Amino acid sequence: MSGLNISFFLTEARWDIRMLFANRNSVLEMSIHSFESSLYYNYSNPVSCSVVEAMHLGRKKQRLVEMQFYRYQCREEQPYVDDWVLEGIRNINRIKYYY
Repeated sequence: MSGLNISFFLTEARWDIRMLFANRNSVLEMSIHSFESSLYYNYSNPVSCSVVEAMHLGRKKQRLVEMQFYRYQCREEQPYVDDWVLEGIRNINRIKYYY
Protein backbone atom coordinates (compact mmCIF):
# COMPACT_ATOMS: atom_id res chain seq x y z
CA MET A 1 0.00 0.00 0.00
CA SER A 2 1.29 3.43 -0.85
CA GLY A 3 0.19 6.92 -1.70
CA LEU A 4 -1.94 7.80 1.31
CA ASN A 5 -3.02 11.29 0.35
CA ILE A 6 -5.21 13.20 2.77
CA SER A 7 -7.26 16.05 1.39
CA PHE A 8 -10.38 17.03 3.23
CA PHE A 9 -12.67 19.34 5.02
CA LEU A 10 -14.03 17.33 7.91
CA THR A 11 -17.50 17.21 6.36
CA GLU A 12 -16.16 15.78 3.09
CA ALA A 13 -13.11 13.76 4.08
CA ARG A 14 -11.45 11.67 1.37
CA TRP A 15 -8.35 9.51 1.52
CA ASP A 16 -6.74 8.09 -1.63
CA ILE A 17 -4.74 4.86 -1.43
CA ARG A 18 -3.06 2.80 -4.13
CA MET A 19 -2.69 -0.97 -3.66
CA LEU A 20 -0.84 -3.38 -5.93
CA PHE A 21 -2.35 -6.84 -6.38
CA ALA A 22 0.11 -9.27 -7.97
CA ASN A 23 -0.14 -12.88 -9.10
CA ARG A 24 3.43 -14.18 -9.18
CA ASN A 25 2.36 -17.71 -10.07
CA SER A 26 3.19 -18.91 -13.59
CA VAL A 27 0.58 -21.69 -13.61
CA LEU A 28 -2.53 -20.53 -11.75
CA GLU A 29 -4.83 -17.60 -12.42
CA MET A 30 -6.42 -15.66 -9.59
CA SER A 31 -9.90 -14.18 -9.07
CA ILE A 32 -10.59 -11.71 -6.27
CA HIS A 33 -14.19 -11.03 -5.29
CA SER A 34 -15.41 -7.53 -4.57
CA PHE A 35 -14.71 -6.49 -0.98
CA GLU A 36 -15.19 -3.61 1.41
CA SER A 37 -12.36 -2.10 3.39
CA SER A 38 -12.38 0.27 6.35
CA LEU A 39 -9.94 3.00 7.33
CA TYR A 40 -9.22 3.33 11.05
CA TYR A 41 -7.76 6.08 13.20
CA ASN A 42 -5.50 4.83 15.99
CA TYR A 43 -6.20 1.14 15.16
CA SER A 44 -9.75 0.91 16.56
CA ASN A 45 -11.80 3.92 15.45
CA PRO A 46 -13.46 3.50 12.03
CA VAL A 47 -13.37 6.69 9.98
CA SER A 48 -14.25 5.77 6.41
CA CYS A 49 -14.94 2.97 3.91
CA SER A 50 -14.03 1.90 0.39
CA VAL A 51 -15.18 -0.79 -2.02
CA VAL A 52 -12.87 -2.67 -4.38
CA GLU A 53 -14.52 -4.22 -7.43
CA ALA A 54 -13.93 -7.86 -8.35
CA MET A 55 -10.90 -8.53 -10.53
CA HIS A 56 -9.17 -11.35 -12.38
CA LEU A 57 -5.40 -11.70 -12.54
CA GLY A 58 -3.86 -13.95 -15.15
CA ARG A 59 -0.57 -15.75 -14.70
CA LYS A 60 2.29 -13.41 -13.77
CA LYS A 61 -0.02 -10.38 -13.95
CA GLN A 62 -0.50 -7.48 -11.58
CA ARG A 63 -2.99 -4.68 -11.17
CA LEU A 64 -2.72 -1.33 -9.44
CA VAL A 65 -5.99 -0.41 -7.71
CA GLU A 66 -6.77 3.10 -6.54
CA MET A 67 -9.05 3.12 -3.52
CA GLN A 68 -10.95 6.20 -2.44
CA PHE A 69 -12.13 6.26 1.14
CA TYR A 70 -14.98 8.68 1.72
CA ARG A 71 -18.26 8.64 3.62
CA TYR A 72 -20.50 7.85 0.65
CA GLN A 73 -18.69 4.55 0.05
CA CYS A 74 -20.00 3.32 3.43
CA ARG A 75 -23.63 3.40 2.26
CA GLU A 76 -26.01 3.09 5.24
CA GLU A 77 -23.25 1.94 7.58
CA GLN A 78 -21.38 5.23 7.89
CA PRO A 79 -19.19 5.14 10.98
CA TYR A 80 -19.78 7.59 13.81
CA VAL A 81 -16.63 9.63 14.39
CA ASP A 82 -16.06 11.05 17.88
CA ASP A 83 -14.90 14.64 18.32
CA TRP A 84 -11.52 13.55 19.75
CA VAL A 85 -10.91 11.46 16.60
CA LEU A 86 -11.65 14.48 14.39
CA GLU A 87 -9.25 16.58 16.46
CA GLY A 88 -6.55 13.91 16.11
CA ILE A 89 -7.00 13.89 12.32
CA ARG A 90 -6.78 17.69 12.25
CA ASN A 91 -3.53 17.55 14.23
CA ILE A 92 -2.01 14.98 11.85
CA ASN A 93 -2.89 17.24 8.92
CA ARG A 94 -1.35 20.28 10.66
CA ILE A 95 1.88 18.41 11.36
CA LYS A 96 2.03 17.14 7.76
CA TYR A 97 1.93 20.66 6.32
CA TYR A 98 4.17 22.16 9.02
CA TYR A 99 7.26 20.15 7.99
